[in-house]
Amino acid sequence: MVMIFNSGLAVDAGLFDIWQQELAERHQIRYSELNPADMVINQPEEAELLVRAWFYNGRSRDLYIALFHNLHKMAIIKWLVQSPAAMIQGFLQFLPGYILIYRPRPVQLQFLIHLYSDDLAAYYPAIAKSLDKESCKYLLSRSANASLRRLLKTALQTAGPEHGLACFGLDPKRLSAQDFAGLYGKKNQNLLKALDSVADCVRYRLKHVYGIGPFMNNLAAVEAVFASGLVIDSLAILLDLYEDYAEKPNLAGVLEDEQAARRFARVLRKVAPVYAMLEHAPAAAAAYRALHERYFPGIPPSASAYASLELMDQLLSTNQSVAAVKAAVKLWHRQILLEGYGEHEPLFNHSDHLDMLALKTLVNDLRLSQPQEAFTLILAALWLDQHHALGLDSANALWIFTQCRDFWCWVPSQVFFNAQIWSQLRTMLPEESRQEGDRLLTRIQEMQDDVLQSDLKQRPDLFKQPQRIIERHILAGAFLGVFGNEC
Repeated sequence: MVMIFNSGLAVDAGLFDIWQQELAERHQIRYSELNPADMVINQPEEAELLVRAWFYNGRSRDLYIALFHNLHKMAIIKWLVQSPAAMIQGFLQFLPGYILIYRPRPVQLQFLIHLYSDDLAAYYPAIAKSLDKESCKYLLSRSANASLRRLLKTALQTAGPEHGLACFGLDPKRLSAQDFAGLYGKKNQNLLKALDSVADCVRYRLKHVYGIGPFMNNLAAVEAVFASGLVIDSLAILLDLYEDYAEKPNLAGVLEDEQAARRFARVLRKVAPVYAMLEHAPAAAAAYRALHERYFPGIPPSASAYASLELMDQLLSTNQSVAAVKAAVKLWHRQILLEGYGEHEPLFNHSDHLDMLALKTLVNDLRLSQPQEAFTLILAALWLDQHHALGLDSANALWIFTQCRDFWCWVPSQVFFNAQIWSQLRTMLPEESRQEGDRLLTRIQEMQDDVLQSDLKQRPDLFKQPQRIIERHILAGAFLGVFGNEC
């Protein structure tokens, strides 16, 4: 879009006419669906118009993106140099993140040489750290400023050949070397995959590349983020994606595509129930329904997920009978069969006793595709055993402990492993498993907020020791805001 500052008004035009004309132009800019990176700014007056349209309207980022893609023009560089301090300082603070994600060609960064001054030198170290080797070399070959050259030489020594995951402050080699297992395998490997996927999706959006392909890539990123244990983050990405496509008339058709809509519903079906369970139990079912109604109105909630969350809410209440819990389990089982999740053996035998073999088979089938429903089945077995309606043996108790441990390692929430679960299982387990569970529960109970903060501040190396796997899980859970969540 070429911005043309309107100078066609008569010389004697009234001030009100001029103001009215600019107001219309600012309104057009604000509500345009065009990518700020596609704005063409040729004159300082056009840049001023964008300032009034965006900078003072809470959209400074859009202004900075438009400026970035027009700073190969000396007229715009001179205008920026002479602009108010808040403008140019804000632009320089914006640059490191944008450079890391957008990955511009070195020639697109030549304006950094023209903008550099002693007054702005404090903003350049962060920018230099965002550059790759090729960009450092390019700018070094064109800059005569001694201070800037020293900065670029220092950055060149530490810069990687490619941006990789530098924008996330991570060293992939160190991260991948850690053994950090979870429900979906090695969490660090999943995290690396997730970060790569998210970075690619951000680049698509910065370049305004939309359509079914990028939409599917976003869903793949959501699944990778979810597999890493970042449940709330994966839901936030889904919500952002849904709103982004639903609110743009030219993109709404993607949500109507059968394949895209089915994939989106399947991913939401996996993520939303886990969020409701972790954050809202024992009112998880109502929260799940409200989540769909408020944020995803075009996608009905899953009947089986809702029935499973209702079952979980019942298990956590104090007023339930064995008959009511069994009826809730059977209702959920009917719903999931109706949704086409394959043929499964009945969960209750002719004597109306829970069949653990059938339950274990179903949990193993569901735990990756529908983890909330799989874990609720485990809780149902524990509840029935606690109420003398199921006699767990040592082998089944060990299987339940292993499942709870795997879920907890995926998301370190006490929903998945806590003192009540452990006290019920402990006496039925072999000595090695009892020691493992005791160690896990002890560290969970010891490392509450004050102790965790103290260890992190005074003994940060504790979390880096190879054998401190539990401590790293707990630390990750604290940062995710799930450690300490207990039903």
